[in-house]
Amino acid sequence: MSEVKRRHERAVAENLLSSLGKKYTFVRMGNDRDEPDVIFKVENITIGIEVATAYYEDIDAKQAWTLARGKRKFPKEGYELRWGGAIWEPDQKMCERIQNEVSKKVEKNYVGADEVWLCIDEHAPITRIEVTKNCASELTIPENGFSSIYILHHNTDDEGSGHTAVRAK
Repeated sequence: MSEVKRRHERAVAENLLSSLGKKYTFVRMGNDRDEPDVIFKVENITIGIEVATAYYEDIDAKQAWTLARGKRKFPKEGYELRWGGAIWEPDQKMCERIQNEVSKKVEKNYVGADEVWLCIDEHAPITRIEVTKNCASELTIPENGFSSIYILHHNTDDEGSGHTAVRAK
């Protein structure tokens, strides 16, 4: 697995725990076979966090990861347009993508931690927290082994800095 992806998973998991106000100690990265992505000690238990990222469309993931992996440089203008152009119904698309990530992840069983959480990193720069909360309440979550499922919302400029964890389960 790429080191960039592992750093991303750890950063997302740490942002989740911080947004929940949890004091944690990093234990180790999961083994990529049957363990969650990142394992922490929180109070007296080990919590494994499986991380998934939801984008409006696949092209958004490609745009983000080609930059993160150093396959291209960020434009010197200091901004870039969305490769996918204008986006229609972004909130609906994001909720559908979150549902897809949940549906994929609940099929797997994880070991290596007292509790296993799922964190969907919502890569949705124009989606507001109210939309994320509504999406979380409407998700279809089949029977699964996760103790908790969260959507990690990146706050928009007027929502304050940082992240907000929205619990779906």
